[in-house]
Order: sequence, then C-alpha cells, then structure tokens
Amino acid sequence: MVKHTSLIVGLFGSSQKVNCAADEHSIILNAIRAQNSDKAKEFIISQLKHIQNGLDMEAQYQTQNNLTAIFG
Repeated sequence: MVKHTSLIVGLFGSSQKVNCAADEHSIILNAIRAQNSDKAKEFIISQLKHIQNGLDMEAQYQTQNNLTAIFG
C-alpha cells in the first residue's frame, strides 16, 4: 500500500502538504501492538483521508515519449 500511495501522491499531489505527521505511524503501530484494532483502523482511515484531501485528481498530465526530452 505504501508504494501505491507514494505513486498516487507523486502523480496527483497538489501544492498542499500531504506528508504524514512525524508521529502518525508510531500511533498506528502502538495501537496495533496494544491489539486495539478499532484505534488502529481509526488512525489509518484518518491518515488516508488526509492524503486523499491533498490530491488533485483532476490534474491532466501529458506523457513524454521522447527520451531526450525526459533525461536531457
């Protein structure tokens, strides 16, 4: 899921900050360690909504087929 999320943010990330807060992952891990699945689920959904809100899914990208244009 991390790879897919990173790719989506790379393609559709807007100018808004979509990075995770420094402690978000540790909060999720602590909830999992405490076997509190409801709390872990709540934090994961909250984190994904935060990322989703920072995306511009209407963005239009033109593909480059010219390797010289891509790599200089």
